[in-house]
Amino acid sequence: MVLGGVNPEYAQSAFTYYPVSLKAWWTLNATSVTVGAKSMSLNTVIVDTGTSVIVGTSSIVTALTAGFPATINCTEIDSLPNLSFRIGGQDWVLFPTDYILKETILGQTQCVLGIIGMDLPSALGNSFILGDAFIHKYYTHFDMANARVGFALA
Repeated sequence: MVLGGVNPEYAQSAFTYYPVSLKAWWTLNATSVTVGAKSMSLNTVIVDTGTSVIVGTSSIVTALTAGFPATINCTEIDSLPNLSFRIGGQDWVLFPTDYILKETILGQTQCVLGIIGMDLPSALGNSFILGDAFIHKYYTHFDMANARVGFALA
């Protein structure tokens, strides 16, 4: 974490910035979320360091994850589809290794889907919260002075 700026050593690409559309959170206008060949319209995404996973409107998450196995075999993660968010005309892609969480408990490793549904405030419309699963892949610059958020490949 860098306070008051960014450290270019942590970015593999240039930052792309988006204006904050709702001052209550780090909310950005977005147009869609896609899993494999399934795509759904979005209104916004909220970038949140306090959320570990990807959280979306329940009905959209249910539609996008239909067909996912109840238990994910850790050796088959690469066969799952990519997840992407279209923000400002650009797709921000997460590979299955980004959104599938590997948890080891008492020596047993389990893989679980890191996308959950939650009913967000209706004022947000169709929205997703981009938590640590997204921020881990994309170095995120919360630029308070300019009311914008920037992403670069970490």
